[in-house]
Amino acid sequence: MPAGGRTHYEWVILALSCMVAVVLYLDRVNIAIAGPLVINEYGLSRVQLGIILSAFSAGYAIFMIPSGWLVQRLGPRLSMLLMLITWGVFTYLTTVAGGIGS
Repeated sequence: MPAGGRTHYEWVILALSCMVAVVLYLDRVNIAIAGPLVINEYGLSRVQLGIILSAFSAGYAIFMIPSGWLVQRLGPRLSMLLMLITWGVFTYLTTVAGGIGS
């Protein structure tokens, strides 16, 4: 290990983790910004939009415990890889879902 205690790979992982955190934050902010457009597009009330946004937040909360269990069981590297792949797949499915039913 280098004298400073950090390897090159640790800094790369830190940078990638920070980028993931920023993108996740932007996802949450974009949902709130798109709220008025969603209300107009689907004819929802503000209460219905609130329920949708609450469900989005509940999804984060519900998966905190299974995510922690996964990290303890598989280790941080493999679990982060699996979580990012899953996130990417569901993000893709979100874009494809726009064409369903049209």
